[in-house]
Amino acid sequence: MSVNVVIVGGGFGGLETALSLKNLLQSSVRITLVDKSEYHSFMPSIHEIISGKILTRDIQIPLSLVLGIAGIEFVHDMVLSVDLTNNQVITSSQSLNFDYLVLASGAENNFYDVKGAEIFAHRFRSPDDAERIHADLEVLLNQRDERRSVIIAGGGTEGYRSGRRSFRYDHRARFCPGSDFRQNLP
Repeated sequence: MSVNVVIVGGGFGGLETALSLKNLLQSSVRITLVDKSEYHSFMPSIHEIISGKILTRDIQIPLSLVLGIAGIEFVHDMVLSVDLTNNQVITSSQSLNFDYLVLASGAENNFYDVKGAEIFAHRFRSPDDAERIHADLEVLLNQRDERRSVIIAGGGTEGYRSGRRSFRYDHRARFCPGSDFRQNLP
């Protein structure tokens, strides 16, 4: 009887866990990865979508293909709940039994109680988020009737790269890394 491992999440954590466990345990374990998306998105390149340099499909890999080659089952479904009493992951279409469960469902945005941030800020966690940001930036940059300000909150790699790539070569905008954003407001 093989051991059932269910992994929730097809991002870097879930994918690496699934492939590593399969490599280490081979046929003694049945691994199932569940994700609401059909694709693993290579998030280190997400800023390229915002700048318009690449498209979403350029950073996506079909999970069924990657996992299938490794002999790992992929379930494209939304996880609704986990029943720890009966060791089951409940999805919108089925229940998956597990002996071991790995939750690698990703991060959530934290707005740190900054008023208005949750309402007005763009989330930056998925290719869909990046496409919305790109579209909105294009609208702003093409409006010539008045001066506009865009604030990129977050000094991490992706925030910096997004700003640099989106504004550096665009004559309609100015990128001011490390400055006090209030200096650039009208």
